[in-house]
Amino acid sequence: MGMLEVLVTLNEVVRQKDIFTGIKIFLPVKKGKRLMKYILHINLIAIFITVASAYAQPFKLTMAYEDTALPPFYLGEGKEVPAKPGIAIELLKQVDEHIHEITINFRRIPWDRCQKELKEGLVDAIFPGSFNVSRMKIGVYPFNNSEPDGVRCLVFLSYYFYVIEGDPSTLDGYQGGLKGTIGIPTGYSIIRDLKRDGFEVDDTAQTTLQNLIKLKAGNVRAVAAQDVTADPIIKSNPALKDIVKIFPAINTKPNYLIFSRQFYTEHPGLAKRIWSELKSVREENFEALSLKYM
Repeated sequence: MGMLEVLVTLNEVVRQKDIFTGIKIFLPVKKGKRLMKYILHINLIAIFITVASAYAQPFKLTMAYEDTALPPFYLGEGKEVPAKPGIAIELLKQVDEHIHEITINFRRIPWDRCQKELKEGLVDAIFPGSFNVSRMKIGVYPFNNSEPDGVRCLVFLSYYFYVIEGDPSTLDGYQGGLKGTIGIPTGYSIIRDLKRDGFEVDDTAQTTLQNLIKLKAGNVRAVAAQDVTADPIIKSNPALKDIVKIFPAINTKPNYLIFSRQFYTEHPGLAKRIWSELKSVREENFEALSLKYM
């Protein structure tokens, strides 16, 4: 009989379970070097299949963003991602669809916690964050030479001051030197900018709504907030109708998808590919998505 001939009794068959794939391989009991080579070849093939399968599995990325709404960029409150999630989420979902090697899992937590978990490597990326030198200690931005690459940002956001209607500062605007305590949510990048410019900052509140309530109660002189967040809150709350926005904007900045240092160290090429794909889908689809969320 040849070495690969089928034998009819169980006593003449060795059942070998491959430790890599779980495939059961039936081999005839036969001594000699040819049998050993045969077993070795089977195991090498099994290893190759296992490694190839591992590479074929999409890489799971966890991306965290704030658990309060920032219309139209992300909607809804709390941990759930709503069916109509917002422009930023839809752009990232399109990136997910275009790059088959990844699958994105979204996680919603307070912004301050987003940054802490990015630092610890508990999430792979957070968004949207403006460029801040201190944040470079915990995360990685897309760069072009020595400057943050605004072309590969996720969205652009503007900050404004909000005060009670009739406040003298409404005549002066930002350049007039608004006096008094400014309410800003914990962890927002503009805190550093305003402190640098000599403003007194209260960043104990977690949300823009909480700060607007403090403004109404007279606990702060003004609130610094992103208009895409503050305007809808004021419009939908009659009790806040006497709060007004001061022009011009404090600033307008590109906001980025920021990768953790741990992720970028292990997957720099993938991170750069995601940033580049994000640029492409934003340029192609942002206008249509803006109309969808009007």
